[in-house]
Amino acid sequence: MRSLAQSTMRSLALPQQAWYTKTECVTQAAAAATIVDGDIDRASTLMALYDIRAKLKQQQDNSSLNKAREKIAALAARQQAQMLSVEKNQAAPARHTQYTYPKTTPTTPAH
Repeated sequence: MRSLAQSTMRSLALPQQAWYTKTECVTQAAAAATIVDGDIDRASTLMALYDIRAKLKQQQDNSSLNKAREKIAALAARQQAQMLSVEKNQAAPARHTQYTYPKTTPTTPAH
């Protein structure tokens, strides 16, 4: 497998000539090195952006989980409070109302 620098050098090769001047060779090598450096810079920047994106996504997932946990805890507390109030109502003695009703006596049939 060819390296990135080799493939870049071949793609930027000077037109086919029998002899190249020293200046042309140096210029060609500098251009290839600049392109490779630019590619490396772009790749490292892209990787840094992907890392930042992954960290943000993980942080959002964590905050979503925390919010869900808080909602579940609040719901559980509300249900527990509701059950305790129902138990208290069942355990409380019957209240007397301010009105009293006369007791009816059962009538016994005559024999």
